[in-house]
Amino acid sequence: VTASNILGGVLTLLHYLIRSWTTSAWLIKNAREGDIIYLTGDFVSNTIPAWVIKQKIPKIKIVANFYHRNPPPHLRPGNPFIVSLLSRLLQSFSLHILKRIATKIFVLSKVGEEELIREGFKTDKIVISGAGVNPHRAVRKKKNQIIFVGRVNITKGAFDLIDIFSEVARIEKSLNLVIVGGSSPEDKVELKKRMSKYGLTKRVSYLGFVSEEKKRTLISESKVLALPSKEEGFGIVAMEALQLKTPVVCYDLPALKAVFSKFKAVYFVRCFNHDEF
Repeated sequence: VTASNILGGVLTLLHYLIRSWTTSAWLIKNAREGDIIYLTGDFVSNTIPAWVIKQKIPKIKIVANFYHRNPPPHLRPGNPFIVSLLSRLLQSFSLHILKRIATKIFVLSKVGEEELIREGFKTDKIVISGAGVNPHRAVRKKKNQIIFVGRVNITKGAFDLIDIFSEVARIEKSLNLVIVGGSSPEDKVELKKRMSKYGLTKRVSYLGFVSEEKKRTLISESKVLALPSKEEGFGIVAMEALQLKTPVVCYDLPALKAVFSKFKAVYFVRCFNHDEF
């Protein structure tokens, strides 16, 4: 069940708490002084166990990743208010814990650093790590298609893209859209409902998860990568597209502008302006 609805949000929270309990139990049994605990993100299922083991073994080191600050509910268009509020509160709780226990916290860009400083983190704890992709030089002949790569949900803009593509498709009669990425059953239903609404079932292909090799081939074959995401910490897929000589269209989110504004093949659109996109 997706966390983009209220029931899904409650079940996701329950899942986080169960993971927090089982991870804490494992750490209490197995962690030793001198170990380094690495947190892949700021989810409570990461930070609560880290806090627990830090109380038991004060000298243990904690390092963590931070991607981006969740916006306030009124700045998350299309997302349920209650779910967005809970998400932000949980992240605030996690960041409060990390501020107290983290030895170092890694961010992807200057924007992430600034977000943490606003949350009260000391600069000597923050490391701007950036991100990268494996080099691939093979570029395929372009097909008459646009590609979207990312989780199919509201936040990544997948549904907005169907609305946007419906307008483009009326002008470019032979242009197709390929969608790559995972989705919940509920979001998949919503995606197909929108495709059917605009009569696009034969012009939009939803492929779900594909291999890394297949993904690179699809990006390389596409005329444009559409990145209508409403929240980003870096935008690694845009870097992959540029490497494969595929232009990118995206919203002018601060993190995306910080990383990609110097590239002429990245076209920025005012946030959430469908017509301009």
